[in-house]
Amino acid sequence: MLLLLLVTTSWPVAHARFPGVEQRFVEEKLIDTGSLGLPDDGLVAAFGDFNGDQLLDLFHLSADQRTVSVYTWNRGQYTWREQIQARIHTDSDFVITNIVPSDYDYDGRLDLLLMGGNNPGGWWGHDELVIKVFLQQRNGTFVEGPPIPTSGLAQPTILDATGSMRADLLGVSTKSKTVPKLWKNVWTETNRTNLFDLVDPPFEDQNFNCRIPEPHFNAFVDLDGDCLADLFLTCQPDEDVPNRLAYQIWLNDKHGRYRLAREGDLPYGTRSVGFADMDRDGTIDIVITSCSNRGECTLSVAYNEQMPLCGAEPTGSTACREPDALCVADPKFSFDFSTASNPSFTSIPISTLLPGASLITESTSFRGSHPTPPSIGDYNIDGYPDLLLLTTRAGAGRNVKLLQSRPCDKTSCTPGEVKARRRAFAEVTAGAEVLTSIRDAESAHWLDIDDDGSLDIMVQRRGSSGAARKVAFIKNNFFHDAFFIKALTLNGACRAWCEPAGEQRYRPYGASYSGASYKFSVMDPTGARRSTQVAQLPRSTYLSLGTPYSYFGLGRTNNYVENLFIGVTRHQDQHFIHIEGLIPNSQIVIVPWQPDWASDPSSWTRELFLHPGDWIPWVTIVLGAAIVLLGTIVVSLHFNEKVGTARRGLQAPPDCRSAHADRALFPSFALVGSRFFSLAPFLQLPADSQREDELERRTRLLSLNYRSL
Repeated sequence: MLLLLLVTTSWPVAHARFPGVEQRFVEEKLIDTGSLGLPDDGLVAAFGDFNGDQLLDLFHLSADQRTVSVYTWNRGQYTWREQIQARIHTDSDFVITNIVPSDYDYDGRLDLLLMGGNNPGGWWGHDELVIKVFLQQRNGTFVEGPPIPTSGLAQPTILDATGSMRADLLGVSTKSKTVPKLWKNVWTETNRTNLFDLVDPPFEDQNFNCRIPEPHFNAFVDLDGDCLADLFLTCQPDEDVPNRLAYQIWLNDKHGRYRLAREGDLPYGTRSVGFADMDRDGTIDIVITSCSNRGECTLSVAYNEQMPLCGAEPTGSTACREPDALCVADPKFSFDFSTASNPSFTSIPISTLLPGASLITESTSFRGSHPTPPSIGDYNIDGYPDLLLLTTRAGAGRNVKLLQSRPCDKTSCTPGEVKARRRAFAEVTAGAEVLTSIRDAESAHWLDIDDDGSLDIMVQRRGSSGAARKVAFIKNNFFHDAFFIKALTLNGACRAWCEPAGEQRYRPYGASYSGASYKFSVMDPTGARRSTQVAQLPRSTYLSLGTPYSYFGLGRTNNYVENLFIGVTRHQDQHFIHIEGLIPNSQIVIVPWQPDWASDPSSWTRELFLHPGDWIPWVTIVLGAAIVLLGTIVVSLHFNEKVGTARRGLQAPPDCRSAHADRALFPSFALVGSRFFSLAPFLQLPADSQREDELERRTRLLSLNYRSL
């Protein structure tokens, strides 16, 4: 048994085999798996779960940007297959520039919101964005919904502004010009003729002063630490100076209002803004790329300064968050974008990080705005997000670079940044040769291809013309001695099943929901407690391609996830739930369904799905071998005991051998005699039998007992 355990722990995971089953990928590196069934006459514009099977599906936009196709994942054939009945053809004068999957009619099925126009980009005086919604039907087809008011060129942002768990839109209407408007979701079972009402947004300060640029980087994400999504807006103070951008943070007060809490300037020449907990301190940070007028680009991280986790690190402040109370707001949260001796804002020139390379910040072969920001994901599940950058180099074409997060040291950071435990980045080259071989990349994004728990890469390569792309799926087959969690929070349209009248019931897993927030604490092998925050679908504009689930690494740990908090955007006193002792390498689904009269999360349901590791077959073999071995030992000892008892009975004096044999050697003989009355005469032998030879009597008695058993 010990030998089997040693074999189990020493066998390389990448080469693990279960008898009769062959592993699909063996080498520990990034592996190009090809297009996996996707055509090369368009591009992947969005991710979602079209059929509610908890497998990632793709929404494919044709090269002319007028047709949307749905490709669902076929696990048995390891490929995507088009669902012909779900194809959407738009009018010849409607060019699609963005696709936003969500559940707009609140029925638990995934619908599609299409943004575009007859002339994307606003050339020749066209300055409006047309919005269309296509609602999924019971047979898997899409039907165009009610007309929606148009907006300005800046794409509206998906959010839940009213706390109803329904998808609203925030943007600038064609008529309002610079004044923001809210497309309030008013769809009900009795009102199917109108999906959105154009109303004033629920801002506490009516003197709104933010011109939303095109493109922008608005987001719906928790920034003060209360597990309730807030609003991050990008502003353009001067229309004549496009490289100068500012930001505003509007806090959600849970009572239907948003309050302006922070504002300031972004770095000059900002090209993208992303959101993630980069230093694993339990707060959402801001990742920024910016370029000067000379084309010199910089990768920066603005760290969210909030009260720390209690006991995590020494601090002069007495305020801290307890591990079992992570969803406590910090009213003093702050971002500092100053560059002079500021450990809360780290900047790394791209020329230093990737010598000889230049940063690509947008795709020019797409009709409409298409920024290409860094894609943020934890590929090695150590708890610290990594980056995918799109770069170009003379003679090397357009490449994707994988940047791994690493601790700051004296060679790459200032002493203040080292002391504050900030993060730096280093290019991953070993095992990532497939990325270097791609010289025509247009974009790169993270996804879990087969829902097997690894964060893989999708690279879209330049095609023949227009928006045509050749897709390459890169399998992440590195072995990492760490754990992960996948989490999916739904919109609460249904309880566990959706059961509409006259229809077959179905699961509501396809309802992509923006605004969920996750916070968890875990103990690492050194005994240090770590806290991390993750946002679900914080951005929805300009083909951001966010996955409907959240994927976060736990790092190395020998324990359960101590505390996991899941927050949603319901406007009630308690808008989150708390789960203790969550098993690593699992997926949790939260269904925040509440009856109309409820105002607490007591009716929410939680579903846990375990991910079988590569070592499960070997553990099964060891467990089976141990059971067989222990069973053999027990049977052997039992048989030896019976034989020994029989021998002691034969060696007993003649006057007690019979009684000893009946009661001790074969105790079940009395039971046999009591059940089968025809054996009773043999239990009391006649007097003449007692005069027979003692050896013959004993032989007959033993034979009788064995036959009775």
